Amino acid sequence: MKKDWIRDYATEAFRIYALHHEPTYDEIEKIEDAGLAADLMAVCNTITFLTENDKTVIYQSIKNVYFVDPSKPLKKGDISQRVLHLALSMPAAEKSIYRWLNDARDIFANMRGLRTKEHIKRCQ
Repeated sequence: MKKDWIRDYATEAFRIYALHHEPTYDEIEKIEDAGLAADLMAVCNTITFLTENDKTVIYQSIKNVYFVDPSKPLKKGDISQRVLHLALSMPAAEKSIYRWLNDARDIFANMRGLRTKEHIKRCQ
């Protein structure tokens, strides 16, 4: 898997969202840390986008991979183990789940404003 800072940032944002017990928009607005609030709002907007656009399979992938034990640091192999377990229980191909997680991270990055215009053009 290609490693980049946005992948790591988005993954942690999803995990922090789960750590905060999947807060609502109203709960997020009360958070004083502007950066944390912006991250949580971007995750919330991503989830809303996915559920409103009939992409619930992507949301289920997020929940089953990123929302598991958010208070514990990720160890090497945790995500791949969760993806494998999800692939067996869905059923779906591991490759599909990784693609869905990538799509979710890309949506988050766009919602959070982490992508430059040049980067978005290269990705299209």
